[in-house]
Amino acid sequence: MKVKMINGNDIQCVVTEEEIRQYGLEMNDIFSNTGKAQSFLNEILDLVEEETGCVVGDGAKTVQAVCLPGNAVALTFSDRESAEFPEEASLLPEKKLEVLGFGTITEAIAFTRSLDFTEYDRAKFCKEKEIFYLIVDLTGSSAKKIDHFFAAAFEYARTVEEDEWRSSYLEEHATVLIGQHAMHVLAGL
Repeated sequence: MKVKMINGNDIQCVVTEEEIRQYGLEMNDIFSNTGKAQSFLNEILDLVEEETGCVVGDGAKTVQAVCLPGNAVALTFSDRESAEFPEEASLLPEKKLEVLGFGTITEAIAFTRSLDFTEYDRAKFCKEKEIFYLIVDLTGSSAKKIDHFFAAAFEYARTVEEDEWRSSYLEEHATVLIGQHAMHVLAGL
């Protein structure tokens, strides 16, 4: 089980198919709302909170499950008292900027090569302190395209943030290494 904090509020945990089967479940069970699946998710959340020392909160929790390559599932636990799930057509906000943090350029290159980078044309690559950031504009992207993007992001990036303010900060204060078509350029390295 691989665990990381996202945006300081959410906890993301990658669970393999083998780990899921150890709990007596199949991959498809994770996406159902059965008591067995809920018990599994509660156990995973308890393990994650115990391992990290971070508590998602005592209120209602939302869980987002995304299938990853290699028969794994990324579970993102959030403390969202009033979480609402809009219809798919309204899932995309007016502007959607994602900021991915990488420890090395090699990690960023591996990420871009795992995707059809031509579908993510609007991207910048910059560096602040010792972290490399890829800022990708997903505005107007389909839900399927965004799901594929996040599946790869959770596998390769150290941090994943959906934050227009963070993007603006980096564009102003970080050293811009690739100003346009960053995913295309990185994939070609």
